[in-house]
Amino acid sequence: MTKVPFLIWLIVIAGTVVHGQEENGGDSGIGGLFNRLKKAVEVESSTEPDKKSWFDKAKELGVSTLDKGKEGITELVTAGTESNARMQEMLAWLDTKIAGREPAFTDSEIQEIALEMIPLVEELNGRTFAAPPQVAITGNFEMIQILGNDLVPQLEAQIPDAPKPMVYLKSFVTAGLFSPSLMGKYGVIDNTVYVLPENVKSIMEAGEIDPSLDRDLMKIIVAHELTHALQDQEINLDESMLKVQSADESLAFQATVEGHAVYIQNAVAKKLGLDEAARAGRDMLTAPENKDEAWLINRVAMADAVKWESIYLGGETFIAHHASAGGMEKVWSILKAPPTRTSMIVKPSSYRKDPAPEIDYQSHYREIGKPLGLAEWKVAADSMGDFAIQSHLGAVTREKRDEIMAGLEKSVVINLTGPGLSSETCMAAVFAFADDLGAAKMLEAMEELNRHDLASAEASAMVEVLSRKKIDYSAGNNAAGSALRYKTKALFLGEETVSVIQVKRGSLVSQIFYTDLDLRKPQVDQFLHAVMTKLK
Repeated sequence: MTKVPFLIWLIVIAGTVVHGQEENGGDSGIGGLFNRLKKAVEVESSTEPDKKSWFDKAKELGVSTLDKGKEGITELVTAGTESNARMQEMLAWLDTKIAGREPAFTDSEIQEIALEMIPLVEELNGRTFAAPPQVAITGNFEMIQILGNDLVPQLEAQIPDAPKPMVYLKSFVTAGLFSPSLMGKYGVIDNTVYVLPENVKSIMEAGEIDPSLDRDLMKIIVAHELTHALQDQEINLDESMLKVQSADESLAFQATVEGHAVYIQNAVAKKLGLDEAARAGRDMLTAPENKDEAWLINRVAMADAVKWESIYLGGETFIAHHASAGGMEKVWSILKAPPTRTSMIVKPSSYRKDPAPEIDYQSHYREIGKPLGLAEWKVAADSMGDFAIQSHLGAVTREKRDEIMAGLEKSVVINLTGPGLSSETCMAAVFAFADDLGAAKMLEAMEELNRHDLASAEASAMVEVLSRKKIDYSAGNNAAGSALRYKTKALFLGEETVSVIQVKRGSLVSQIFYTDLDLRKPQVDQFLHAVMTKLK
């Protein structure tokens, strides 16, 4: 996929700069642009209530933010620099992607495919549509509206305290970035299977798929989306999605419904002899091995690719496990009581309809900031979740990642947030393994990722590494590890000092990451000892 890194780069740079500028209250740079857009949304939401709904205004602004952001980025970066050249190439690519290509199929061709797929989907699922499902073709601009509307209630549930205009803004910007990568989408709001023929050629070219497979590939895509329509009829996808209570549960639910759809699309392919199309579809969902040296881009791109592979292919493995044991009735019973943790997807035999409650890590770690002198900081602690860990390890080899996950027993991630606006941040994670060997492999992976992060900063045209220091680290109590500290100066963001320390003690591994904090070794030792002890 030759151009995808530029899209990932936009998300990384924009997201990073927005975060940094918001914390420092700045109005310059890319972050300033998005801050001004945010303020505009907030002003719009409190004025002229009698003329137009502020929901509508936020939606309109959300849809147009992509263009406004592109204009602002182009103006804010100095012409002629390497970074500007990369931005211009990325923005031109994004324009092309959203505009789409000549449609690969007509509406009548898509309807013909749908009529062929409906009885197969019903047969393989052991369920019948109460009414013929609606199938329609659409384009990227229309899909931004459709996907944005679908995302709004999900984001409202995930971030209930966020201002509603900002929820719309985030929903529609996300939709704008994702739409060009879609060939099909089930709309949970209007209960319609949408197909995007204008994206077929570009996606197949990027995946190096034989163009003669386009009709076969479209058949299994339509079967996939029709399965979502059947799920919606049986379990009400919209309501089910709103019941999730954590990020990990949301990913587990996604893996269940997407894994079911992939399982059916492959069953359709097998029944019709579409083996090559099924392999192509699987290859499109498989995360590649990371061999490029552009670590900043690929660290994020690989994390994202591993997440989607876990959702679609990991979910398929989970569904196949239970279908082989109890048939489709077992699958439908699971859809009605989906897994609440991604660990159940990774280890299908661990699925329970009514699992034991999760450990209350928030209570365990509520005073964890004291050893660091951060007693006034807000603490948020929760299980990291297997999918999040897999994504974090996306830049290491698949073999190493699988070995680490095989021995993992539990984990917790702790975020400490300081009062007021500050560049100071602190985060820690702890992992418990079945044995010392699993912990040693995790420690090795952490150190490898640290090297990648430093290499990406040194290679970036937008970041200057001012200093760096790596040392072995001993925290007492038979614990050992390493520490890395480096100071950077980034375009728009200014100077920042990053410290990352990882320590192994027996079958436990802990890592602390902090920026612009002056912490002493005895403080860090005491903190690491406390976080590891509480996980036992």
